[in-house]
Amino acid sequence: MPSAGVNAPVWVVVTAAGSGNRLGAKQPKALVSLAGRTLLEHALQRVSLVQNLAGVVVTIPAVSLPDFAPTKPACSIPVFFVEGGASRQASVFAGLQAVAQYAPLDALVLVHDAARCLMPTEVFDRVASRVAETGHATIAALPVVDTIKQVSQQNPQQVAGTVDRNQLRIVQTPQGFVLDQILQLHEQAQSQGDSESTAATDDAGLAETAGQPVEIVDGASEGFKITTPTDLKYAQFLVNTK
Repeated sequence: MPSAGVNAPVWVVVTAAGSGNRLGAKQPKALVSLAGRTLLEHALQRVSLVQNLAGVVVTIPAVSLPDFAPTKPACSIPVFFVEGGASRQASVFAGLQAVAQYAPLDALVLVHDAARCLMPTEVFDRVASRVAETGHATIAALPVVDTIKQVSQQNPQQVAGTVDRNQLRIVQTPQGFVLDQILQLHEQAQSQGDSESTAATDDAGLAETAGQPVEIVDGASEGFKITTPTDLKYAQFLVNTK
């Protein structure tokens, strides 16, 4: 299992190649406005404060660079934009390949969704610290507080049982890895990312499939994924009440 030192450089891959269709937006989701700034700008503001941060790679839709260029933060940390792929998995792989051009293979990489733009910086630091300590893939997650019912395969309108929520977690991003580890996992699963229907829904899933341990640290309720207009309104409320 690859490992990294406590003071290893940290790179963040921010996925921002998603469409804004479910938000009812004509532009990419990451460019949707929230309290006068784009979702991506809110995300990068928090990312820019990560401890030991060495650089950021943002994956964006094809031919969208002119639209995204103004979101680049004014800071000393290098921020690169790369074209995403046919799926989130493919986009992350493109981002990781860009990181590998600048970072050592024992660097820490945090993969984060721009749509989780209000995730506090301390969660990034928690994830990075656990990866540095263990060398294992690490996810941010929250306990499940609702009752979860399993439904029948034959009739999804019928309850088949109640799941023990104590054994469940709501998974968020960032998710952290040693660069060499996550690069190898993506290389092995590259064909899987050719379509969104076959792609992994998160990067930790690739580690699970490979039989590698995945650690969990506490996430944050503010790190919810903005997907619908209702989510955007709630995010607006959170920003306005801070």
